[in-house]
Amino acid sequence: MADVSEIIPFSHVQKNHPSSFIIGDPSAGIITRIKDKIDYAKMIANICYTSSIEPTSVNEALKDEFGINAMQEELLQFKRNNV
Repeated sequence: MADVSEIIPFSHVQKNHPSSFIIGDPSAGIITRIKDKIDYAKMIANICYTSSIEPTSVNEALKDEFGINAMQEELLQFKRNNV
């Protein structure tokens, strides 16, 4: 019969890890990875392609030619995907 401590896993992680598991200099502190900087020029260049104004009613949406085309494309996707 196995010991009970072998069957039931610990629900917490032990904080006294051996020093052989430490990578790098422990006195250096925590080092995080470098994150990519946001390229605001690219972001602003792509803003002209995104619409920030959406119609508030169906009648307003039906007056917009691009809105009608967008709705038709969405309906065609449903038809193609058998939804």
